[in-house]
Amino acid sequence: MNRGSEWRKWDLHIHTPGTAKNDQYGNLDGIWEKYIDALEKSDVAVFGITDYFSMDNYY
Repeated sequence: MNRGSEWRKWDLHIHTPGTAKNDQYGNLDGIWEKYIDALEKSDVAVFGITDYFSMDNYY
């Protein structure tokens, strides 16, 4: 079966809470849960996480 092209949304430049040089989230309680929830509810299929100069924010 030929379906043709499939289009998906990609966002290849997002920041996480605590990211170096661009933390726009602050130190709110439960910020990671809110962040993950927003990603899961999004219609974006692929995310590219951007953090400058460090991998310290990834557990």
